[in-house]
Amino acid sequence: MELAATNPDWQTVRWSSILALNTTMRGCELKNLLWRDVNLLDGTLTIRQSKTEAGERVIPLNAEAMQAIQELLKRAKTLKGAKLDNYVFPACENSKIDPTRPQTTWRTAWRRLTRAVKCPACGQLQDPAKVGMRTVRRTLVR
Repeated sequence: MELAATNPDWQTVRWSSILALNTTMRGCELKNLLWRDVNLLDGTLTIRQSKTEAGERVIPLNAEAMQAIQELLKRAKTLKGAKLDNYVFPACENSKIDPTRPQTTWRTAWRRLTRAVKCPACGQLQDPAKVGMRTVRRTLVR
């Protein structure tokens, strides 16, 4: 989570991970969460549609999950996407955010985040995914 906080492109992954870990929400539930399902006064989220009937539930938010929701709300207000019918995790294609459609995947951000390495010598963040496979293979063979 600390590493994800260092890059604006990874914030959505960070927030979704925090919510998943602290609420037991499935990925599909996170992606389809609307602002109308968030109750900041009671500190709860309502899952109206899930994989199973048993998945429809009201989830209390702990402090960490509440903080993630508040950060998401701040971002939504900045992007003018905090209407009740807008998605908490809006679609983003070609750096254009559409709050009326849900996020479909965090795949690219997740891959970059999980492949990033902090250099123990200099402390800088490095992305080994940007290195060509030949270089990686040569490094591994040596």
